[in-house]
Amino acid sequence: MYVLNKLGQGLIFFPTIFCFSYILRPILMVILIPGGLALLALIGGAEVRAELKAMLLEEFFGVSPSHTTSKKA
Repeated sequence: MYVLNKLGQGLIFFPTIFCFSYILRPILMVILIPGGLALLALIGGAEVRAELKAMLLEEFFGVSPSHTTSKKA
């Protein structure tokens, strides 16, 4: 009975770990990372949104913004 119990635990545990590691984690990353950036942009205000927009334009389109919003000393 002990062997059957351990076999049953393994049959439930291993597919669950596989499903979480290889299926759910990438899906969660695709949803949570952009959502977190959007939340930070909402909280941060206009200066954060401008910097985020400049960063995304440069990263995805290779376009460097003509004006920079950060103040350099």
